[in-house]
Amino acid sequence: MNSDLEMFHSRRRRRSLRAIAFALMTMTSIAFTTESTGAQDPDDFSTIARRFEQLVQAGELRSDDAERLAQRLLVLAEQQSRPDDRTIATALYVVARRYESFDCCDKAEELYRRSLAIRETTLGPDHLDVAASLSRLAWLYRHMKRYAEAEPLYKRCLEIYEKAGDDPKIFATLGSLAGLYRFWGRYAEVEPLLKKQLEIDERAGPASAQVALSLRTLAQFYTMQNRCADAEPVFEREIKIMEEQSGPDDLNLGHQLTQLAECYRGRGRYGEAEKLYKRTLTIYEAYGSEGTAALIVKALGNLATFYESQGRAADAVPLRKRIDAIKLSTKSP
Repeated sequence: MNSDLEMFHSRRRRRSLRAIAFALMTMTSIAFTTESTGAQDPDDFSTIARRFEQLVQAGELRSDDAERLAQRLLVLAEQQSRPDDRTIATALYVVARRYESFDCCDKAEELYRRSLAIRETTLGPDHLDVAASLSRLAWLYRHMKRYAEAEPLYKRCLEIYEKAGDDPKIFATLGSLAGLYRFWGRYAEVEPLLKKQLEIDERAGPASAQVALSLRTLAQFYTMQNRCADAEPVFEREIKIMEEQSGPDDLNLGHQLTQLAECYRGRGRYGEAEKLYKRTLTIYEAYGSEGTAALIVKALGNLATFYESQGRAADAVPLRKRIDAIKLSTKSP
């Protein structure tokens, strides 16, 4: 009990030190020079705001320069009573992410909420920047295990992206919401979200690499729920796409073949399972490099375990001997 208490206080101290360090960094950054800001007048809000927006537009929102400019803008905003500026909302967002990286969640939450409020007022409730703020705040709540607060933010974010018809953002938000439900233990609500992700991928073509990845995620969810009957056709479709994309002997097929073999085995389809275990081993052996030694050992172990579970110990013996030989040959001298 004491050790748990000490660990708790140790974590709190570390977070406090991070917060202090960031506060000091923020104070230091206020003393801007012309060179560091790239502006003619380091105390001119408009000039700094233009430079900051240029970095944001260039996709450098998380760069050190953007962060320093954001900190300076917040100081100037306080001095000039500019609480509702759109640029200030972005600056709050940038600084909040830094607090988040230091695990200073309370401070990050405060800044994210301020940024969200400004964006809602200045841009309207359905703007994409509002959705970005909602998504980030929801992620923070999920990280803090405040699931009930994260859920409505993700749902609102999803509505905004659906109105905009932004498929990549819809896809990402569905994944975030599915992840939230997994952490929360609300597994029944995960499946429809994963199926919606699959539908989005299928719009671009039913046999793409991205479709295969979504199929894998769905199949793995089924196996986690011990729903092998549901997982089998999904794994089979994924494997077919992978074979069409990269050929039947691609190294990446091995793991998926093994997972399908486990499903077959769990449902008593032992002949089909054995074929897949052997095929996986053949794929790994064909590469014949030291880098696949661990994969070969794993495939040998899976096949040996399968034989042993079937009462075929004699078939497992040579496989176990091969495993020992590979491990011995790969040991460092």
